[in-house]
Parts: sequence; C-alpha cells; structure tokens
Amino acid sequence: MFRSSFVHNTRISINRASTKRFLSSRIESNRSFKIRFLTLSLSGFSAIAGLTLYNHRLIELDNDKKGISVNHSIAVDSSISPFPTTLINANQTNLNTDFQLLGYGVRSVTFVNFKVYGIGLYIANDDVNKARKILGPDYLSTFGTENHSLKELLSDPEFSTQLISKLLKEKVRFAVRISPVRNTDFNHLKDGLIKSILAHPESKENKEIVSKGLEELRNVFNGYRGSVPKNHVLWLEILKQGSLSISYENPVKNELISMGLVKEPIISKLLFLQYLSGKKPLSEPLRKSCIDGFTGL
Repeated sequence: MFRSSFVHNTRISINRASTKRFLSSRIESNRSFKIRFLTLSLSGFSAIAGLTLYNHRLIELDNDKKGISVNHSIAVDSSISPFPTTLINANQTNLNTDFQLLGYGVRSVTFVNFKVYGIGLYIANDDVNKARKILGPDYLSTFGTENHSLKELLSDPEFSTQLISKLLKEKVRFAVRISPVRNTDFNHLKDGLIKSILAHPESKENKEIVSKGLEELRNVFNGYRGSVPKNHVLWLEILKQGSLSISYENPVKNELISMGLVKEPIISKLLFLQYLSGKKPLSEPLRKSCIDGFTGL
C-alpha cells in the first residue's frame, strides 16, 4: 500500500517536473523566437533603410550627370568641372563684359567617338535684346519662311548660316569656354582652331584675308608651347569690332593669362559660324543646345 502510494506520488512528481520542463522549454523557445524575430525585423529594417539610402545616393549621383544644373553651373562632362551659367565678374574671367550661358556640349572626333573637349558658348548680357530683335518675326519674315519656327531655321544649314552671320554683323558678342577632357597642349589647341576655321566654305573665298588672320592667331600662341592639362580653360571672346580675345585659365594656380588678340574679324566670324551653323558644326550637341538657348531668349 505504502509502495503503491510512493510510486503514485513519484509518478506525479515526475509528471509535474516534466510538465515544468516542457513549459519552461516552450517559454524559452518562444522567447528565443521573439528575440530572433526582433533581430530579423531590425536587420530587415536596416537593410531596407540602407537600400533606401543607397537608392537615394544613386538618384543624387544620377542628378550630377551631364546637363544637370547644380548651383548655377552645368555638368558638361564627368571628367571636367561644371561650367558656370553666368559670368558676372569680368575681372575674374579676363572677359570684357558679363555673359550668360547660351548652350554647351562636347567636341568629339566622330569616326572614333573620341572626346576632345567640353565647350560652353555664352552671349553678352547687354546684347540679348539685340539678338531677340534680330531673331524676331520682322527679320525672319524677310526669309520668306513665315510658316517655319526659329528652331527650324536655326536647324537648317543654309538659314542658320544667314542668321548667325546677321548676329555677328550686328555686333552681338559671344564668348566660348573650352576645357579639354584629357591632357593636351597649346600647339594642339592652336591647330584645332586653325583647322576649324579653314574647314568653313568662306575661308576658300577669302584666302588672303583668312591667311592674314591666321598669322595673327599663330602669333597669339607664340610662347605658349607647353602642356594644357585636362580641366584647364581656354577663353575666346568676340569684342565689339569683331576682334577675338584669347585667354588661358589655370584653375590649379587660380591664374588667368591674357594671351593676345586676333584683330582680323573674319577669324572670329568663321569660328563662331562653325560652332553655331552649317551642315557640319564642330559639335552637334553644342549647336542643338544653342538652338534651344536662342529660342529661349
């Protein structure tokens, strides 16, 4: 009897102990599950937050790509510094007046898609109203093209040449900022300008005058035969009488050098006609951007 009672009580104790261990195990399991769940949840949240920040960074990087305006400047190419959209302090640029950006692009050697330099073309602030008038309906009607928009006319090889020639004849002043996308030298820059001028059809019709002007251009580059690292700047500015002022900017030394002046106006005329008009402009992206700039004046 006592033995049966002892066995019975022992079994009860064992069952109670097993139940206690089972419940403790379940509680511990639930606690571990909750901890693991919380850890996974926090990890998931961190991953989502990290992905969100990563995607946000991608958006920021994407916004820095070519053509995006950042703090009054334009990213023309990722390998060079952005171009300012306004030049309001002539003393810091060696320019003779204030300018605003009209268009920008990259000059490439087309058959190998080899980038040469980034280029920005500016129009003098004081000449904007004059350009508006010239490109307005009254003058455009003289072309007999009332049914064509200014954008269409500027896109046409023949009409664009006439329109840009008219702007230059009326002394609308422009400036160009050229920044190499890879290391080059003054000799290459000089040769590039000369080839561009000689490539215009009018250069063959005015050989003697062009030859004189190109000699002036070569004289400007005399004494400048060293390297021109990428991101340095060559400034070309058309003055009131059609002369071409040339300056060099070294951004590392924060140095501006006035190289000289080409007085023969046909040089600036042919060069800027090559930038803004004709069948084969020096940079098609620049020309298209400038067309938008003209129509937006």
